[in-house]
Amino acid sequence: MPMRVLIAGGGTGGHLFPALAVASELKQRGAEVLFVGTKAGVEARIVPQQGFPIVFISVAGFKRGQVFSNLTFPGKVLKSLLESRTIIRRFRPQAALGTGGYVCGPVMLMARLAGVPFLLQEQNSYPGVTTRILARFARQVFLNFEEATRYFPQGTRWQHVGNPVRPGFSLMDKQAAMKQWLLNPDLPTLFVFGGSQGAQSLNRAVTQVLGELGSHCNLIWSRGQKDPSPVQGWTGPGVLVVKPFIDDMPTAYAASDLAICRSGAMTLSELQVAALPAILVPFPHAAADHQKHNALSFAAKGGATVIEDREFNGSRLLDEVKRLFDNREKLSAMRFALAKLPKQDAAGIIAEEVISIASTQD
Repeated sequence: MPMRVLIAGGGTGGHLFPALAVASELKQRGAEVLFVGTKAGVEARIVPQQGFPIVFISVAGFKRGQVFSNLTFPGKVLKSLLESRTIIRRFRPQAALGTGGYVCGPVMLMARLAGVPFLLQEQNSYPGVTTRILARFARQVFLNFEEATRYFPQGTRWQHVGNPVRPGFSLMDKQAAMKQWLLNPDLPTLFVFGGSQGAQSLNRAVTQVLGELGSHCNLIWSRGQKDPSPVQGWTGPGVLVVKPFIDDMPTAYAASDLAICRSGAMTLSELQVAALPAILVPFPHAAADHQKHNALSFAAKGGATVIEDREFNGSRLLDEVKRLFDNREKLSAMRFALAKLPKQDAAGIIAEEVISIASTQD
């Protein structure tokens, strides 16, 4: 019988993609993996696309300041605990892994009550509330930022391994990727994305200068699911590709010469592995302003510049893009700075530890 591992993590790509990276490693090592998520999270669509089974529970996040929306919260939590118990009884996992998001809470708590050892993976320098609560019970907490340890209870067992990154980010050929995206090979390519939910300030800035960008570059633009408005004003010779969400991120990274994006931990890990220079615009409302801390730390390595959200607009975007695309030596130096950074196989390390712990269970 193959080893069975239960994985819970999602809601956003930042929580889901590390889980998928570890799941791929576990699958290569012969383990059977089952994901637990919610139907409202990105995992509902992406996990099946990646070839993994997924089951759903009813939990939803607590919405601050929305009294009426939270009236059903206690009932959903109780229902999710019961659903999680049923899933664990049926699947009989030998280990569980949580990578963040509110879906982890009920699943990991019921795993503990069932005697199933669980591990956690935290992407950010400021851990989410679910991870902070669960950390005291975890066999191991794998960290991307060592400074996250200050928020965990004393005695938490942790290991600094970096962020698991999906396979393919360092393997794709640039020319092949450009052909796949049908881009103009005579122009550099700008990649703008704001995560699975999009980013209003980034989208607004791009819209303001859409008519001018086409003369300087190709544009791959991931707008998020919440912006259905028509795109108008683009003129070539650059090629414009607009999508609400990009499933094949490795080829988008490989085809691009510069990214404009937020500075979530998963994004920064992918930028580093792909050696893609970036203009980082930290999300200003992130807990403990951790995206700004992430961005400044990353930029200090030489592969990115940072612009505050309140200072970012179409004019600033166009100026920065022209400055970097007109100075290819600067852009090459940024790419080289990222390429020479040490890379750790976080997904492999976590998978090995999960298997090691699971192998001790009956």
